[in-house]
Amino acid sequence: MRGQGTAARDDGQRASEDGAAARDGGRGARGGKADAPEGGKRGAHGAGRLASSVREVRGGGFFGAVGKAAPLLVFYGLAVLIMLASVAFGLNSGFDYKMYNDEGISFVSGRVTQVMSEDVEIDRFGLHRGSQKLMVRLEGGPRRGDEVDVTNSLSVEQSIYVKPGDRVVVLMDQPDESYYYASLFGRDRSLPIYGVLGAFLLILMLVGRRKGVRSAFGMAFTLVTVVFLLIPLILLGWEPAPLTAALAALIMAVSLTALSGFTRKTLVMTAGAVTGVVISALLFAAASAALHVSGFNVEDVSALVVLAQNTDIKIEGLLFAGVLLASLGAIMDVAVSVASGVGELREVNEGITANELFRSGMKISGDIIGATANTLIMAFLGTFFITILMYRVYNVEYTQLINMNTMAIEVAQAVSGACALIFTAPVTAFVASRVYGARNNTTHGRYWG
Repeated sequence: MRGQGTAARDDGQRASEDGAAARDGGRGARGGKADAPEGGKRGAHGAGRLASSVREVRGGGFFGAVGKAAPLLVFYGLAVLIMLASVAFGLNSGFDYKMYNDEGISFVSGRVTQVMSEDVEIDRFGLHRGSQKLMVRLEGGPRRGDEVDVTNSLSVEQSIYVKPGDRVVVLMDQPDESYYYASLFGRDRSLPIYGVLGAFLLILMLVGRRKGVRSAFGMAFTLVTVVFLLIPLILLGWEPAPLTAALAALIMAVSLTALSGFTRKTLVMTAGAVTGVVISALLFAAASAALHVSGFNVEDVSALVVLAQNTDIKIEGLLFAGVLLASLGAIMDVAVSVASGVGELREVNEGITANELFRSGMKISGDIIGATANTLIMAFLGTFFITILMYRVYNVEYTQLINMNTMAIEVAQAVSGACALIFTAPVTAFVASRVYGARNNTTHGRYWG
């Protein structure tokens, strides 16, 4: 409080000095024709300093900073409440159907204490084949601390050769207290995964600083709402397509606002991204109708049909929901890039017109469209690479390949996503040119400023 009072007295003293400067300037202006121009300049300058100092006294200090940050504090509070509510709902959604009876089966972390016996050989690929008998100390579950005999069968699919001290995951099949069978499920990768994710977040925050922290918050919001809100609602029988579209709009609004705050830049990015998602949805709907593909054409359709026979899940819209989520990140990327590029042009050249901004934005969009569309196609090829390789080995004919369900789905997804990016860039450039190009407008001004 003492520091705030001192700051307030200093601001008041500066305001008094500025007022005196204004009065001296006014007297100089009345002093004669020779001194009139110089006195007028001093008067105007002093009056400007007086007004600036008064604004500092009124808007500065702790309460001024809190007033400016209040909207964002409310926003983050609401976003956290949504995440907490999503987690609570996801953990207590009431969906309890199970595809198989897993009673008595559990997966427990442990550490190998002894290799009791092994019959292992190394094949020409460098893979271990054979079996091991292990002693593993369990580090979780109801038998925590116990040492159990574990069988490790090594094959091409699971060539996991372990030694004493290795951390593993044990599949415990214990139908009753008197009997159990333990087998090696795999290596315990939980700590390395946490380490990789922690390193990523640390790099993001160190390089991105405040923007990095905000980006991490947006990612957390996306992950929580998709896992704990979208998936449980779909399992409870909600229509996947409109539900995913609504949640995608919420994710974009929260992520982009967390990134840039309540600014015109956020408004531009959100408008461009929402437009891109709508276009992506319409294009995929048209492409899937033309190619006759739906959720019944995916690879795991047999399991989905069994699930649908016992629950209220809607299979038809699952493919659409997946495509919408897959294209969301790339669409937001394009919208952010174009909005930021046009905004920086406005910052360095305040006299630029809206039409000039739009033309420059279209030039920026052309480069971004080319690079991002190629990224989508490469992602498609990377996902489909091994499948295409095996098709070539099996001598699959072109007519058979081009008419496969998998090919039709991948083509529809890649084309609709790429076209959505192509339309997102110019739409974002147009909105940015109109918003930034307005007179006395700035990139980082408040919505209501």
